[in-house]
Amino acid sequence: MTHDEAAALIQTIRSFVQDAPAKPLGRPGPPPAAPPNGKPKEYTPQESFDFERIYLAFKARLVDELREDPILLQLIMQRPELVVEFEPRVVTISGNTSGTTRERVARLIALGWFDEAKTTGGTRRELTRTGADPGGGGTLSDVLASYVRDGFLTREGDGYSKAPGLKVTEKELVAR
Repeated sequence: MTHDEAAALIQTIRSFVQDAPAKPLGRPGPPPAAPPNGKPKEYTPQESFDFERIYLAFKARLVDELREDPILLQLIMQRPELVVEFEPRVVTISGNTSGTTRERVARLIALGWFDEAKTTGGTRRELTRTGADPGGGGTLSDVLASYVRDGFLTREGDGYSKAPGLKVTEKELVAR
């Protein structure tokens, strides 16, 4: 709740007190007679006020004001909310089996290779088994790290796994 919203709520509650009806909300009837000792009788809160009547008056006033000022209702109904918006990242690969290292790793992700944690060395051996050796110089490590940054893979100890909830969509066009 912002400071302005809190101030508006406080002002509304104050107006209930300041604009109270001229007719007292206590129990109806003549004032009690003074006792013989001259001291007035002290009443308990339950004896002094008709709480049901006060509550009904407060409720009626609140409902009337909510019709005119729905922002107060919004303040009352406000609950914590977490809104997460993200732009999905998409990797598109060509049909060429000797594509870039990035495309070949994407294909491994789609085929389920990373459903269990795989090391960089194990991934390099799989790429070599299924095509050209991706070469040294940290290229494969850089590709795997970029997939971690983009949310496709997670780092698991000394290996990499497919990120939880990753959606893989495959589209295939076949020439006849």
